Amino acid sequence: MKNFVKKLLILAAAAGMAGSTAFASEPEESLTVWCWNPDVNFQALGEAAEWYSQLHPELDFKMEATEVSWEEIREALKQAAEEESTEALPDLLLVKNDGFQKYLEEAPGIFGDLTDSGIVFQEFRREAVSLASLDGRNYGVPFDLEVNAAFYRTDLLEEAGYTMEDVTDLTWGEYQRLGEAILAETGTPLMSWVKGDPGLVLLMVQSAGGSLFDEEGNLFLEGNEVFQKAQETYENLVKAGVIKELEAWDEYDLYVQDLQNGAVMGGICPSGILASLAAGEEEEGKWGITNLPALEEEASGSYGTGGGTAWAVVSGENEEAAARFLAETFGSSLELYEDLVPLTGAVFAYEPVLESGVYQEAHALLAEGESLSELLEYERRAPRLEPGLDAWEAEAAVKDALEASGQS
Repeated sequence: MKNFVKKLLILAAAAGMAGSTAFASEPEESLTVWCWNPDVNFQALGEAAEWYSQLHPELDFKMEATEVSWEEIREALKQAAEEESTEALPDLLLVKNDGFQKYLEEAPGIFGDLTDSGIVFQEFRREAVSLASLDGRNYGVPFDLEVNAAFYRTDLLEEAGYTMEDVTDLTWGEYQRLGEAILAETGTPLMSWVKGDPGLVLLMVQSAGGSLFDEEGNLFLEGNEVFQKAQETYENLVKAGVIKELEAWDEYDLYVQDLQNGAVMGGICPSGILASLAAGEEEEGKWGITNLPALEEEASGSYGTGGGTAWAVVSGENEEAAARFLAETFGSSLELYEDLVPLTGAVFAYEPVLESGVYQEAHALLAEGESLSELLEYERRAPRLEPGLDAWEAEAAVKDALEASGQS
């Protein structure tokens, strides 16, 4: 389990605990949290903890947040299900939406029921709510929609003789040809990606409206034309040098550094990457956002999401306190979300913030006073995610296919 030490923007009397970030003073109410991507999620938890403390001045509130990868969380949930015990789990977890249904059906006692917590689930994206629900009961608070986009360093594009218009509404074939031209002229690849990671192929399939499952919900790779086209496209990009490969996501800091120091022209990733970029020096005003390259000619091929995340309460003695924290922060606070948008760049599942106008405000990292408003359109146009219960097995199968082709 990897711990991440990071200062956040609120009380830190307990920050001396090694391997974690702590918010607060003497604990009369204490919560533990596991999540990944601290640049987005630790910031969000810090702001939420501060908000909650202001709502409850009578409490000495403490939160200990630990960075744990989604893969490690999955393993911990699997073990908890096998042992029929949640003692080894924290009070709150971040969960990928494409994994929620698997645990709700196969290990229904792990997550606390939030249906009667006071959260108005009708105020969240309906599709995100459904992924964290079962039999009319709600078990997760939808959070980040994980809207993907293409991000480019506008100054590097300009030096190479291109503009954002030149990288908008491309097919993947056009993206490769552009990347080959820029690579030949400047020696700079268009993007980095982790060797053998299936995420980019999965995004190509989803953005094209494809699926890795057939109508009966069975894994469908052999004879799947959209998947085969996506795999071929990815392999061609790697062979052409348009994608710079990293060895593992343990090198995420290197991935971000490549973006910050101009080792690549940009990246294709969720909009929360802006939170990571903001930690660098002299990043303001350098970035542009546009849609994804399309696997197919149709416009629908240019938009996709990562499926999104949700906060879940773990069943146990602290269940009531954890549910109350979610209900009063991520479950209801428009002001909190409005603070989080410029900090993280994320597109949240909470409908009131999507309609509040904060995404129309200029963002410090974007060139020419641009805003994040395009991301809302990208989310609206992205094909809806319909993961099967075996979504992770599908990811593993795609990874195996890449390994077999020599791309991992």
